[in-house]
Amino acid sequence: MKKIIVTFLIFLPVITFSQTVDALINSLNTLYINSFEGKICPSEEVTFIIKGLQHISLSKEGADSLIINKKDIAELIRKLELFKNSELQRDSAYKPLYSIYLKFTDIFNNYNINNLYNLPKKKIVYLTTSVSCVCTLNLCQKQLANLIKFTDSNKDEYILIVEDTWNSSFFKNKYAIGFVPTVIMLDEKNNEKGRFIREENIDGKLSTWVKNKD
Repeated sequence: MKKIIVTFLIFLPVITFSQTVDALINSLNTLYINSFEGKICPSEEVTFIIKGLQHISLSKEGADSLIINKKDIAELIRKLELFKNSELQRDSAYKPLYSIYLKFTDIFNNYNINNLYNLPKKKIVYLTTSVSCVCTLNLCQKQLANLIKFTDSNKDEYILIVEDTWNSSFFKNKYAIGFVPTVIMLDEKNNEKGRFIREENIDGKLSTWVKNKD
């Protein structure tokens, strides 16, 4: 009797570099909002980001797209591991995460410029800083949380692009930013439609502005 060998082909979905980065951004947003609101930060989210960064560091597409030193990713992974293993008070966990968030945006600055900035969607460009006085940093940290929540609620229409003006200058120079934090509103073709400079009530102002403009 002849044996019949049946071969099953399993096609696994291919995760692109852009999908990987977008997934990491979503996880980082979740972590930051949870920490800002005093909630427990799921350790699995931190682990997911660490593994994603390790994968990108080893991938050719990641190296070609980022044009960065792998030491930067290693440093970010180290910060995430320290955060994961630390025992932080819930009401202050967002402060080290803010530093981690900006380090992430520095590493993926080329991705923000070459990918997110060219998407045919309305954009909110947030110019913030990692180094300043306590009052400015407090405002920057608060605005970041508000902007993440706003864009998450309007994800079909808006995307958020964050730049740490202390370490990067593409958007800072392009839109002639003199003060931080500054929020730039762009249309689908990247034309500036408005800006908010050191606005204390950014969530309320933004909602009103969008309602009037749209």
